[in-house]
Amino acid sequence: MNSLQEAFNQALDEHLSLSNVAVSRIRQALNEVGIQLTEQQLTDLSDDLQKEGIESFTLDLNDEQLQTSGKTEAELHGIVINALDLEAIQEEEPLPDFEKSITVDIKKSVDVISADIHKELVEDQSNNIAYRVQSHDQIRESIQTEFQFALDRLQSMITVCIEVALDIINLGHGRGIVNMSATKFDALSRLFARSCQVSEETLLLLQSGFADGAQARWRTLHELTVVLSILAKADDETSKRYLEYSIIEDSNELLSYNDYCKFYGLPPIPEIKFQENQRLRDASIAQYGPEFTKAYGWVAKLIPKKRIQFDDLESYADLKHDHHFYKLASYNTHAGTKGLLYNLSFDHEKKLIFGRSVLGIQLPLYILSRSLLMCSTSFFHLFPSVDHLVSIRVLQLFAEEIRQFLARKL
Repeated sequence: MNSLQEAFNQALDEHLSLSNVAVSRIRQALNEVGIQLTEQQLTDLSDDLQKEGIESFTLDLNDEQLQTSGKTEAELHGIVINALDLEAIQEEEPLPDFEKSITVDIKKSVDVISADIHKELVEDQSNNIAYRVQSHDQIRESIQTEFQFALDRLQSMITVCIEVALDIINLGHGRGIVNMSATKFDALSRLFARSCQVSEETLLLLQSGFADGAQARWRTLHELTVVLSILAKADDETSKRYLEYSIIEDSNELLSYNDYCKFYGLPPIPEIKFQENQRLRDASIAQYGPEFTKAYGWVAKLIPKKRIQFDDLESYADLKHDHHFYKLASYNTHAGTKGLLYNLSFDHEKKLIFGRSVLGIQLPLYILSRSLLMCSTSFFHLFPSVDHLVSIRVLQLFAEEIRQFLARKL
């Protein structure tokens, strides 16, 4: 179903057929000498042009029109021929390329054609959407049929994680289960809540046939898992540094925003906001040192390197074994050439995928279950209880079932 192409073809036939363009030119040329063609004359002229072609057609003008123009029939004949950019037909010279002469008419008609196509697509919108929804449903049903067991287990994992996390967060300091500072508890809670949200997003992408999008979204979950694992192991001050590092990020964003806010018609950030951020930035540097302003400066105390990279964080968190998958996910996140050729959704590099696909579900499904297990284990272990230990074991069983199921698909 190519509704846009159909609408475009119809609009072209209506506005830019040679007969319609010829009628438009003839009408305009005669208007300039005072002759207003009637609707019937225009209809007859269009019909005659379609039947006889540009080379041979008739146009009957009444006496009043001839008198109004003050032109002879021979002069009017010349006006019409000139309007079509043709040489005198009676000389039997080769017909010029009439298509080239309608360029101006095409440019004038673009707005009209666009409005017509837009109107037609809006009127047929419900049918077009229904067709797309049906196509999407077929892909979802195929994926569900093929991977229902693993997808259901993954949904169960996410549900367990959310319920246990809500129990931990809601009880919090009020029940004395938290043996850490409020700052560390806040940082870890926010990280784990976002991890659950990203897991839900990734699962939805998998169910909808976007394997590469799911892998790219898993990349975020991996980053969250790495950071959460580091903060879980480290002291309270590291969590404080992590949260306060937003001051450094704000500083860069404020400058970037004001550089381009006028382009988007947005108001600039007030100078007082810059001054407040600068005050906080200076205070952070005074407390943590100049290295705090660098990339991943919040972890500089734990990883004393001049230039800290994300794989350094992976190593510190004992999660470097997932770096290969992280690198693969990066291909689908950025615009490098590798991302054009590496694609989970097809098995041949010459194919192009414009939307959903039933292929490539296995890898992101597997690594999602692994990362969610590692992230939840790091978080739940900080709040030891029988319930939480049982929950971790249940998650391990779910993850193992997913692994075994996918292994049988290889």
